Amino acid sequence: MVARVTFQAEAGVLVLEGEFSAPAGILYYDDLGDWYTAAEAKHTPAERPHGDGTFGTARVLRAGAAFTFTGWYQGGTWAETLEQIAEFNRILRPLSTLLVTVEDDRGATSREVIVHASPVRENMESRDFTFAIDMTSEDPLRYGSPRSNVAYPPVSGGGLTFPLGTGAGYWDFGADGESGRMSVTNDGTAPVWPYLEVSGGVGGFVVTDITTGETLRFERVIPDGSRVTIDQRTGRATIDGQSDVSIHLTARGFFSVGPGETHLIQFATIGTSSGSPRLTITWAPAYH
Repeated sequence: MVARVTFQAEAGVLVLEGEFSAPAGILYYDDLGDWYTAAEAKHTPAERPHGDGTFGTARVLRAGAAFTFTGWYQGGTWAETLEQIAEFNRILRPLSTLLVTVEDDRGATSREVIVHASPVRENMESRDFTFAIDMTSEDPLRYGSPRSNVAYPPVSGGGLTFPLGTGAGYWDFGADGESGRMSVTNDGTAPVWPYLEVSGGVGGFVVTDITTGETLRFERVIPDGSRVTIDQRTGRATIDGQSDVSIHLTARGFFSVGPGETHLIQFATIGTSSGSPRLTITWAPAYH
């Protein structure tokens, strides 16, 4: 049973409930049209001009998603109903972009959508109104809650302290080492492209997907206090969220993590390090 739908827009937040326990004064939905439906294939067959059938397709892509949420509201007074209509229209302005999150028994999934229309039909006698919210999303996928993992540059561990048993009477193996590795697990049903962020200061860095062998190499000094982010879906690298530094990617082995897969990622720095450099990988499970 879906519990809640949340619309987050610049103008505010709108919540639709799914359980009709206290109808007065609460927005409810009664249908989440096509939210769980996979987007259509974006495929136009090319007919064979002098033979039977069509040419084969090397890769079939998906189109954007479209769906309509419907529901209703009943106020305690007609004035309350009019106030809710005004709030509804203020937040769900046509052509506005917002984030929609649907919470259900499997967790929460979200999409960034554009509202095309959100008509309401009011009834003064019963002090209520019904609504329909028509939306499209350029991205055909739904996304779960974001996850992240962190790796630090590899550091060798210490050895036995000599003489053995020094101090508290047990063997001291010295400082712990750092492998520079982390794992990324995609619990979704569609591939995801993890988002990378490396903080300075380093002379550059290398990120390797050990599972696939793909390697990203960035050769440019990152001052202590600065950070370089890489959007693997677009192949774009920026420093401090401003300047494009994609030209300094000398190896572009961008990697995705398929549905149900776990990839092991290796992080290493180039040149001398200062501060506390680290790699942060962020991703969200994706669903068709």
